[in-house]
Amino acid sequence: GRAETTLRELVLQRGCRAVLAVPLVSKETVFGTISIYWDHVRANAERETRLLTAFASQAAVAIENARLYESARNRIREMEAMLDVAGILGSTLDLSSLLKRIAQKTAQLCRVERCTVELFGGDGRVVPLMSQFANGHVDRELWEKFRNAEPYRANEIPAYARMIESKAPVLIPDATATDLIPREWVEVFGLKSYLLVPMIRKDRVVGALGMDYHTEAKGFTPEQVSMATTIASQVALAVENVRLLDAERSQAKRVEALREIAVEITGTLDLERLLRLIISRAVDLVEAHSGTVYLLDESGQNLVPKAWWNLGEWMKEIVHRLGEGATGQAALAKQGVIVNDYLHWPHRRID
Repeated sequence: GRAETTLRELVLQRGCRAVLAVPLVSKETVFGTISIYWDHVRANAERETRLLTAFASQAAVAIENARLYESARNRIREMEAMLDVAGILGSTLDLSSLLKRIAQKTAQLCRVERCTVELFGGDGRVVPLMSQFANGHVDRELWEKFRNAEPYRANEIPAYARMIESKAPVLIPDATATDLIPREWVEVFGLKSYLLVPMIRKDRVVGALGMDYHTEAKGFTPEQVSMATTIASQVALAVENVRLLDAERSQAKRVEALREIAVEITGTLDLERLLRLIISRAVDLVEAHSGTVYLLDESGQNLVPKAWWNLGEWMKEIVHRLGEGATGQAALAKQGVIVNDYLHWPHRRID
């Protein structure tokens, strides 16, 4: 190998005849050596050995101090970075704005070229939320490809499956020579090196931060991975808090809407007008495009349309028997029925 060739050059071509090696020791632990070479034989090197050993003891202390200093500097940098991130996380409750700023800041702090934020849905599908370049560069075409990418489940991608199972980062130094991520990603987004970091909440992986180089392949240092892991946990908490707040706001709006509707409909005694008002407000309440109010006829077996919204007069002909279709089943079961794919629902009305 190359190391053997270089050593041979040292011994033969440069005339190395004698070698003195002494250990670098810190707290009774060897962490390196100092090796000295002569171009002539040393008949009695005991003096040099004692001198170099004494020097190595001092050198070991200096190296250890420098390492501790560098470690302290790294911790300070990480703390400063966390303060920057915390400042962003506490600056806004708008999720889109929050993620845009945090993705760019994360890319800068971790010294990568791009950062992507993704969440995992309840069915395991990956939901792309945000992707930003460290330098703020905007590529609208690439953004559209990111947002409209073919949906996939996390466990379908080897890198994601490994990350979820281990709850640890997955490093891909050369994205062009791996089967851990789809080849299409490498080609479309120009991935050269890729780092996938889990976002964990309550011991569950809820999403991921993806960081990459797209100009050239580079390895990721332990400091980069550590920084990214720390940020990922903060982002996971922030996203959860914003979503909970949004849910509470939405619930509060719904409650207020129900109160207003209740006041409105209880003030109406004309039945025909009341039914039209009820269906229009019901459609608005759940942000639907149309709807119908059915009432049971005198036989108690048929549900007859009495008022509808955003539908034609043909609706008056659509009568449901009790237990027929979603409408009939809801009345029969005395509870709500939701059908997300009515066309392929086996109990649908086919007339």
